[in-house]
Amino acid sequence: MRGCPAPCRILVAARDRAPTRSTSSKFPITRSDEEFDKVRGNPRITMADARAIRRYSELVTAVMADAAAGGRITYRDKSIDFTRIQGVTGDYVNFSSFDAEVGRLMSPTEVETARPVVVLGWQTSDRLFGGNVDPLDKVIQVEGVHFPRRRRQRESAARCSASRRTSSR
Repeated sequence: MRGCPAPCRILVAARDRAPTRSTSSKFPITRSDEEFDKVRGNPRITMADARAIRRYSELVTAVMADAAAGGRITYRDKSIDFTRIQGVTGDYVNFSSFDAEVGRLMSPTEVETARPVVVLGWQTSDRLFGGNVDPLDKVIQVEGVHFPRRRRQRESAARCSASRRTSSR
């Protein structure tokens, strides 16, 4: 994840506490138009912010930034539009509940060095490859960028990550 081109959020895990996590995003949850008007001008959260939290806090054990957007994924002549695409930083392993059904999840080193690795939800994988193609090690495109490795998540994790959007946005 380089730069957070989409709206970014930062998750922070604190040391010497129960698994407490704090999230910071440009737009926190608001319950009214008036509340949203107050936060509308908040600055975009950056990777520099994530690094500063990690560097200057003695209580922080992990800082993860992530960004999500909708886009197109393609395998050969088959495309799926409006797929949720999420980018993460290497500390995602400290926050993730993802589990690989087939293959493995990406390592923090692969994430930090921007290796072209992708994890697909089972639903997206089935729609893109069908039931007759082994999806591991196939080259897919995410918004036109080639990703030569492919992993598959368990059904429960796929619902909250790379599965196809069913609602219109």
